[in-house]
Amino acid sequence: MLNDSQLVAALGQRLPAPACADLLTRLLRVPSVWNALHQPDVLAQILDTESLEALRPADVLTARIRPRRLTEEALQLLLAGSEQPEPDESPLERVSALCQALVWSSQRGEPGAWGSRLADDPLWRDALACAWPDLADTAGWLQAAFAVDDLALQNAAVNALLANSAPQSAVALLRQALGAALGASISRLDQMGESALASALAAGQTPDAGVPKDLPQAIAAAASANLRGELEGGHLALQQAWDLAQEAAADVADRLADFAEN
Repeated sequence: MLNDSQLVAALGQRLPAPACADLLTRLLRVPSVWNALHQPDVLAQILDTESLEALRPADVLTARIRPRRLTEEALQLLLAGSEQPEPDESPLERVSALCQALVWSSQRGEPGAWGSRLADDPLWRDALACAWPDLADTAGWLQAAFAVDDLALQNAAVNALLANSAPQSAVALLRQALGAALGASISRLDQMGESALASALAAGQTPDAGVPKDLPQAIAAAASANLRGELEGGHLALQQAWDLAQEAAADVADRLADFAEN
């Protein structure tokens, strides 16, 4: 097995420093793939790739694993978390199987059906990154992920996007996918630790001159202004959020008083 320094040095001999840094940033998002590259035979095969700078996690997976075709019943068991893994199954073999389940569920119109599995098996996150190029509608997938209140699923989706895309392409696809919901999503991206992506999205936003309609919108406006470096706008949005919170608290107190009288 190679160590990290040997792996980075081997990639650096084939690529200019900026391209190598971009590739490493993408590959490090998928631990099972990164670990597989430490095997000399896998790395040697990958280094022969013509367009190494465009390497995707799925390319490493397919170079190492010959996928076994799963039955519909087996795919359903995987999605339900009811399958019994093979005792000698390697991490990449499991990722390959999970990729099939992900693509199958997306084709059935259930892109987030496996979301609850993330807490039990982090390889689902790696599998999404590997399956990403095979998803027919990645913009629709992102839209579906951000339409539900599941930060882990959203995090996995953004991780998959960035593992397969240049930052500029990721920004463009998120703008397309999230549309009017982009403002609220920027603060979620910042919470995930994707501050560079959140800042890039916020920088392209036109500040909303209107008064926020509700507390989440006010908090999102404050986060976006902060990421753009607009301190005055951020303070104003936070003040509006504080006012809305006080109004909500007063409304709750009035309702409780009404209940107490009845």
